Amino acid sequence: MECLTTEQAKKINKQSLADKYNCTRAYVGLVLSGQRAANTEMARAILTDAHAIIKVLEGINPEKEQTHV
Repeated sequence: MECLTTEQAKKINKQSLADKYNCTRAYVGLVLSGQRAANTEMARAILTDAHAIIKVLEGINPEKEQTHV
């Protein structure tokens, strides 16, 4: 999974993800920026959650992307 852009990473509440995964805010920031490889289960989960948050914040609806009526 790809890391977030700088602008996207700024939109994420890193402390909330850090609390959820019982890690530091700095670790979350490193994972989101790609400075820390997402090669662990926790890092992948952080990125997955961050991408879901960005989709909501940027108004991207995956159901609408798949359905072209």
